[in-house]
Amino acid sequence: MKPRKVLLIRSTVPGAKGHTVAQNQDAIMPPLGLMYLSSCLKKWGGHQYDVKLLDVGVETGKIAELQGMINSFAPDFTGISGLTCEEHRILEIAAMVKDYNKACPVVLGGPCASSDPKHAAEKKDIDFVAVNEAEYTFVELLDALSGGGDASKVKGFMSRNGDGRPVFTGEGKRPDELDGLPFPDWDLVNIDDYACSFNFNAPFLRSERYFPMFTSRGCPYHCIYCHNLYGKQIRLRSIGNILEELEILYGRYGIREIQIIDDIFNLHRERVLELCGKIVERGWDLSISFPNGVRGDILDRETIEALKDAGCYSMTFAVETTSRRLQKLLQKNLNIPKLVENVQIASELGIITFGFFMIGFPTETREEMLDTMDFAERSLLDFPRVFQVRPHPGTPLFDMAVKEGFDPDKYHYGHYTYFSQKVNCSPLGDEDFHRLYSGGVYRINKAAHRIERQKEIFAGGLIRKYVY
Repeated sequence: MKPRKVLLIRSTVPGAKGHTVAQNQDAIMPPLGLMYLSSCLKKWGGHQYDVKLLDVGVETGKIAELQGMINSFAPDFTGISGLTCEEHRILEIAAMVKDYNKACPVVLGGPCASSDPKHAAEKKDIDFVAVNEAEYTFVELLDALSGGGDASKVKGFMSRNGDGRPVFTGEGKRPDELDGLPFPDWDLVNIDDYACSFNFNAPFLRSERYFPMFTSRGCPYHCIYCHNLYGKQIRLRSIGNILEELEILYGRYGIREIQIIDDIFNLHRERVLELCGKIVERGWDLSISFPNGVRGDILDRETIEALKDAGCYSMTFAVETTSRRLQKLLQKNLNIPKLVENVQIASELGIITFGFFMIGFPTETREEMLDTMDFAERSLLDFPRVFQVRPHPGTPLFDMAVKEGFDPDKYHYGHYTYFSQKVNCSPLGDEDFHRLYSGGVYRINKAAHRIERQKEIFAGGLIRKYVY
């Protein structure tokens, strides 16, 4: 029997493609989720699968030609992954698949699917919505569809019943033992395609060839604005498993930069120290960045020094808000003085520091917003980033915002991009809120000490690749 053709498509924000993506500040990275699905299909599938990936973000100027690409490959099944803010593009792609062949099942996965699966399952061109991690469930679904089985009995999906209503099949199997997963299907992408786009570490790279990596999944903290895609129980890959993947990426693929994108990489201090020591032992010329995934108040000098020795050149500190009241309300409960201490240590060691802040929470006062902005302006953070709060369905923050008067029907998911200034769930009026936000961002970016530090970074060669 000939292999079944599976087309995996990574969506992107409408209008963002190729070199223009940096101007839009919509990051494009190798789609790890889809690459894991491909390797799982090839390893565990009960049928043979011929897998092809189309990443719309790197198909420069090709979105208009996507229909032809779909028709040419002639898939038996199509999987689409995307963010919530990409819903319009996702539905556009799904419609293209159905134009090719109405009988071709379309499976939606990724944050857009898991954030609001019922909403996604209501869309006419989406047949199955994968809820949370799908390495096992996607294989089970395609095997059922390929072998004439009952796909409605495969757990882990939202789909429509005979009356057209969304029905959840129940929790699917999660990969609890991460070492049991095959490595991502690196041959599915052209790694060089991703060196020239705005990436998860903003516009910075130290190497032309980089790759993202998960060393763990899940986070035990309960911040009310956060997704629950990977659950609240952390699962760790073993040090040996991580090093085995690094060895292949470094030796076979010439990767010289790793972006670690765990939810919380440094939860277990001794594990971090051990991994750093093993990397140093191997003598790799490896750069490491943390676009997210380190909790700033549980670091210490020894850990930061170990990360530096292992190749860490960039680290992000997520503050969110300086209001003690909001820290408690959001259940983040960050020790801000300890974070400030660790930012200073990282700066002393020459590590580039990013900062994440959020303003516009429900009940947040003007004074609390200004205090957060003032903190970001005064801080030693090299590149503070202030985002407007986006209350995503499925989070406690969304329920809180609605209770406080937020009207989600006023917006659509296209307004939920990182830098859109459309959404406002704060008590301030829209014009007042956006004026406060814009003025604060201007002050933060124009701080004299920050400009001087950024000049040093670029002049000193800490950044070898700047994509903008």
